[in-house]
This record gives sequence, C-alpha cells and structure tokens, in this order.
Amino acid sequence: MVAVSAGHRLPSSSSGRVFTCIFWISCVSLAAVYCGSLVASMALARKEKIHFETLEELVAQTEYKWGYISGTYLDSVLQVVSVEFYI
Repeated sequence: MVAVSAGHRLPSSSSGRVFTCIFWISCVSLAAVYCGSLVASMALARKEKIHFETLEELVAQTEYKWGYISGTYLDSVLQVVSVEFYI
C-alpha cells in the first residue's frame, strides 16, 4: 500500500532506487523470517507429553480428568460393545 500511494515520489537516481529495492527486500525477508519463527515456536510449544497410550493407562492415571458426552456416537458404541474391558 505504501508503494502504491508513493508512486509519484519514487527516487529518480540509481542509488536511490537501489536503496529502495534493498530496503523493501529486507522488509519482506524480515517479515518472512519472523512469521516462520513464530509458527515454529507455536508448533513446538503445543507439543505436550501425554503419559498414557491405551485406554487401560487412561483409566489408571490420576493426572487428567476424562469423560465423554452422553448421547454421542461413543455412548451408543459403548452400550453395545462386547469387550469386557469397556463394560
């Protein structure tokens, strides 16, 4: 937007044009690096170690509270399941 609104005020000398090009390339590069670093840090910050891998371990642990909403698909599956652990 700045480049569009400043269309009549572009530098006429070669050195001014080179400086302007280097300035805009630096701005775009800096913004891209910042965005990439931000995305990477957010992705790594969300990774949390879960201390269980099976339903038996989930039931046995006490760190997390767990449950499910009645009337959902999981509720209907658990009502008709024949595996003894789920009953």
